[in-house]
Amino acid sequence: MSSGPTTLVVASTNFTAVEGKTVKLSLVDTAANKIEQTATPTTVSAGKFTFTLDVKSGTKYRVDLYADDDADGHCQVGVDHVYAVDVMDIADGGSMTANVDFNSQDSRGCLSYGASSLHVTATSFSADPTGKVYRAAIIRTSGGVDVADRQGAVLSPTIDFTWEGGMYPGNFYRVDLYVDMNGDTHCTVADGLIFSRASLAEPGPEVDGLTGDVVPLMIDGTRDVNTAACASFH
Repeated sequence: MSSGPTTLVVASTNFTAVEGKTVKLSLVDTAANKIEQTATPTTVSAGKFTFTLDVKSGTKYRVDLYADDDADGHCQVGVDHVYAVDVMDIADGGSMTANVDFNSQDSRGCLSYGASSLHVTATSFSADPTGKVYRAAIIRTSGGVDVADRQGAVLSPTIDFTWEGGMYPGNFYRVDLYVDMNGDTHCTVADGLIFSRASLAEPGPEVDGLTGDVVPLMIDGTRDVNTAACASFH
């Protein structure tokens, strides 16, 4: 017998920078990979917004949400403020609050709104990068807009990562990447492993919901050497 509704509260503070903007939220059942519900949009007021959702107990969720900065009704990483929050299962009749940190944007938040993902692999390096740190800048080629930056440890001779939810339909993207071979945290010719590669396929058409589209981008360590890519990290 249920002890009452199971509730998830999504709350925020310090959103003054997007005061008055519309915030849209979708709740994703991560195991089933489906949108469980779409909340009525709200507005940032006094730097805050709150959603209260009735949810199923014992279900792991992800909250996808964005503040529509340009008021075009579309979720775009690099244009809007985009967030995703993982929520552990809530006991029957219980309540949980998921707090959204203004400074912790997450491109997965656009997945519920028709965005695609970019899967980047880089191989065939002239030197073994294992144990070093890589940095990648993801740039929308139209307008040359730097929409995301990634950094991580290189655990094998292949660099592999997925930028989830970052690709907006109708756009092509370029990845500038270098491996910090000398450990000085700067991209210079001395690092040697500096590359640039544009996507050869654009994301699929915009469709509300989880499309699951993934666009591959392969960086070849021989073909795609480009020291000019260092300009993306200055």
